[in-house]
Amino acid sequence: MVRNINNLLLYVFLLALFFSTTQLYSQETVEVHVRYNFIHQKEKNSVDAEVPFEETVILSVAQKSSRYVAERRYNSINKAKESKSQSSNASNAGSTIVVSGGPLLLVNETGTLMREEIMKNFDDDELVLTGGIGFKSYRVTTDIPKIEWEIKTDTKTIGDISCQKAIGKYAGRTYNAWFAPSLPFNDGPWKLSGLPGLILEAVDDKEEVKFIFKELSKNTDKQKEKVISFNQDSSDIPTKLKSYNRLKTAFESDPVGVAKAQFPNVRIGISNPKKNASNLKIKNYNPLELELK
Repeated sequence: MVRNINNLLLYVFLLALFFSTTQLYSQETVEVHVRYNFIHQKEKNSVDAEVPFEETVILSVAQKSSRYVAERRYNSINKAKESKSQSSNASNAGSTIVVSGGPLLLVNETGTLMREEIMKNFDDDELVLTGGIGFKSYRVTTDIPKIEWEIKTDTKTIGDISCQKAIGKYAGRTYNAWFAPSLPFNDGPWKLSGLPGLILEAVDDKEEVKFIFKELSKNTDKQKEKVISFNQDSSDIPTKLKSYNRLKTAFESDPVGVAKAQFPNVRIGISNPKKNASNLKIKNYNPLELELK
């Protein structure tokens, strides 16, 4: 009986090892990186609205998959690789920063920093969003959004690349996008995709959300960089998109309140001397996705 159990455990281990090895070798090599300036007006219809949130993001694209993440996160991973200490330095995006006196919530002049990663797998029609809300990390697995684009005849040059215009609606916003037919990837920043060419720019018609092209570079990594997740961890909390969006809205509207609910002894670190913990609330929050799914 014991021998049978041991044999079964060995079989399960070998099977798991086989599938993990298969998955490792099935990961695609990144072909191009696109840097965008992501701008989001988080507060609307208010004379007291702060400057828009702004951050550089990187879309790493392969033929059938991609990764979208903040540039600072991407750079921290590469720095960790170079120093050969990735496991200790490149922690999960939702990990708690422990300091004397309790965990630390960092906020800059435009609010809480972007802590999301989006992985797309076009073969499986799967989008995996991993996001840190306060000191917890959540994972949402959904289908890749099906956006009905209307391709226009308008053209313009972006970064020496000829682009064509398309208009599409997603999550309550209408986006004016510019895609490059010469770049044969039907992908784009964030959750935008589905055009016959890589999306280099997208702005909603109210100009509250913008993805502005900064730079495109081919992957010259000698190690043949793969499209792998930087954020996903076994401690991620699985949840539905609608629940995640509600949690995100609550956190970005009142980051200190949500953080204190998670950890009563939380410390607040603010880089803008004009701000303090009492005026970090957003009175009229303007989410990326106006229609919660």
